[in-house]
This record gives sequence, structure tokens and C-alpha cells, in this order.
Amino acid sequence: MSGQDKKIISIIILGISGLILFGAMSYLHRPEKTGYLLLVPDHQLNLMRWTIGLHGFSAFILILLTSILIFGRIEHKWPNFHRKLGKITLFIGIILLIPTGFILSFLNSSGTKSSVLFIALTSLSLMSIISGWKKIRSGDQLTHSIWMKRFYILLTSAIWLRINMFIAFEFFIPDQNIYFYCVLLSWVPQLIVYEFWEGHFRT
Repeated sequence: MSGQDKKIISIIILGISGLILFGAMSYLHRPEKTGYLLLVPDHQLNLMRWTIGLHGFSAFILILLTSILIFGRIEHKWPNFHRKLGKITLFIGIILLIPTGFILSFLNSSGTKSSVLFIALTSLSLMSIISGWKKIRSGDQLTHSIWMKRFYILLTSAIWLRINMFIAFEFFIPDQNIYFYCVLLSWVPQLIVYEFWEGHFRT
């Protein structure tokens, strides 16, 4: 993949992420129950509104930062800048993305199977970012890069989820399992493909 192709992919990913961020932030001032709030009990509404907003905000910032870190290849030209962005990524991931991800996973109202997938997604995201940090601390740049690419794949699952939902609800007859399949296809196949293509289950 050429540098130009990587830039185009990054722009597309950031564009879609921006739309997702706009949608997530809109929940902060929605008085009515719509979308993810539709089945949420009244006593959990404020918690869900803020959790969705913070999760969407942190995900957008992390997609921006990891796109720069992975596609920008700045570690050779500006290693100090790369390290600073990496520390910010770690901080936002641990403080905002992962906790809100677990809250949304447990409060998810679309069924137990979907909740399990979201919990697995959040757990693997936590493992990936922590493992990436540990590997760079030990000087293992190759394995650090592999772990952070895993984190990026898991991070962009939000984009694939929206694409899958659009396809599913536009071209297929919705049933009670359709959201589960959309969640499943938002990160599991991508991670499996990456492991066989580059990751090789390296830890």
C-alpha cells in the first residue's frame, strides 16, 4: 500500500469517525428516547447520555491519534513526538475509552449475546493497548507495532458497525439477531484476517 493510499484511507476513516462523534455527542441534549436510549430505563438515561458522549469523543480522538501514529510513520522522523502522542493515546484509552466501553457493554439493551461481544471487544482493546505499552517499554518495537495495529482494528469497529447496520437494515429483513451479527462482523473477521496476514498470533 502506497503512502497516498494510506492518506486516503485515513481521511475516509476520520470522516466517518467525525460523523459517529457528531451522533454520539447529540445524545447529550436529546430529551426524548431515541436510538441507543430507546430501551434504557429512565434512571439510567443521564448515565447513558454522558457515557455515549464520552465514548464517542474518546474514540474519535484515539482514531485520529492512532491514524497518525500508524499511517504517518513519524517514529523515525520525530521519535519524541511519536512518544508523546503514544502517551496521550494510552492515557485517553485507559481513562476514557475503556471504562465507558465497559459501561456501555453492560448496559447494552440489545441482548446478552451482543453484550458479550462488546465486553470481549473492550477487554481485547484494553489488553492490546497495555501490551503495546509494555512492549515499547521493553524496546520491542516490532511487537509494539503489532499490538497497536490490533488496537486500531478494534478501535475502528465502530465504523464497521455503522456500515454493517446500514447494509443490514437497508437490504435484509431485520430480526432479533441482526444487531448481534452486525457487532460480530464489525471486528472479529478483521482481527482474524490481520492475525494470519501479519500478526501471526505474536505476543
